[in-house]
Amino acid sequence: MKVSIPNDFGNTSKKPILSLVPEPIKSYKKEELTAVSLCSDPADHTLMQVKFSFKGLVGDHETPRKILGWRRNVERALIGLDLTAGTAKHNMSKQFMRGSALICFKSAAAVLLTAHKADAIPACQAILET
Repeated sequence: MKVSIPNDFGNTSKKPILSLVPEPIKSYKKEELTAVSLCSDPADHTLMQVKFSFKGLVGDHETPRKILGWRRNVERALIGLDLTAGTAKHNMSKQFMRGSALICFKSAAAVLLTAHKADAIPACQAILET
């Protein structure tokens, strides 16, 4: 039986996309951070509020680790603000982005909205014809 081995087997010269070594913690200026006041219990807004700050997504030179961390922070913020509707989540997510990340987000949202409208038109016409 013949065993074939790929040419790049054992090649360690390529840098992995998401390295297992954690990146050093970097401190940011107050102007670079996004701050949100979250409730300790999202269902009850009368309870204690906690200020949650994290760096917004710029998008020009972000690493996969930074993007994943940003996504996790946005999810935490949306849960703490008790936002469940899609439009509220969309509008709040835009507040956490700047630069090319925000431009790409708006562009992708427009494409999805256009595709959703195109799918909805034949369904609406079928309902009107009955």
